[in-house]
Amino acid sequence: MNNIKTYLVIPRNIIDQKLGRNFEEYLVGFPEVCYISFNQESEVKKLIEEDLIDSKHLEICINIEFNNNILLDHNFKGLNLWEDIIDAVIEYQEREISEVLLGIDPNILRLTKQDEIGNLKWEIFNEYDPADIYYSGIVNSNEYLFHLIVAAKEFYNNLKKYSIFTEIEYNESISEIVKIEENLQI
Repeated sequence: MNNIKTYLVIPRNIIDQKLGRNFEEYLVGFPEVCYISFNQESEVKKLIEEDLIDSKHLEICINIEFNNNILLDHNFKGLNLWEDIIDAVIEYQEREISEVLLGIDPNILRLTKQDEIGNLKWEIFNEYDPADIYYSGIVNSNEYLFHLIVAAKEFYNNLKKYSIFTEIEYNESISEIVKIEENLQI
C-alpha cells in the first residue's frame, strides 16, 4: 500500500478553547495534540478563521506508508517537514546521497542510493545518536519520489487554496518540486 497524508498539528487545549469540544469528532485524537487532515477543507477553514494557522509557524506531520512499510507517521511532527523532504530529495538527485535536518528537533533524514537497480534507502534518525533510527526502508527511487511529489504538490496547492501561502511563497515551493519532477525517470 502506498499512502501519503499531511496533517496539521494543533494543541488540543487550543482546539477546545477556540472551537469547542464538538470539533473533536473531526480529529484524529491524541491526549495533547490534534491531527487534522489537511484535506478536510471545512475544518481547515475554521482553523484559519480563528487565526490558528499561519504559514510561518505551520506545524504538521506527514504519514508515509510505502509498500506496507511505515516511513513516517504521527510520532514525528515539526515545522516545514515538506520543505525539508523536498530539500533532501533535490540533494539526493544531485549526489545520490543526502542528509538534512528534518523539523526543528535534532533529527536527520538520510537518503542514499541502495543499488544499481534504482532503490534508495530512507532513514530518519537522531542526530546525536545515529544508531537511534526512527524510520527506515528501502524503496524504488522513481516510484517513491513520484508519490512524494504528488503529495507535496497537493499540500502546497492546499496552502494556496486556503490562502495560507502567498502567490510568491507558493511559486517558490512549486519551483523546487518541479526540479525533482524534471529529474524523475518514469
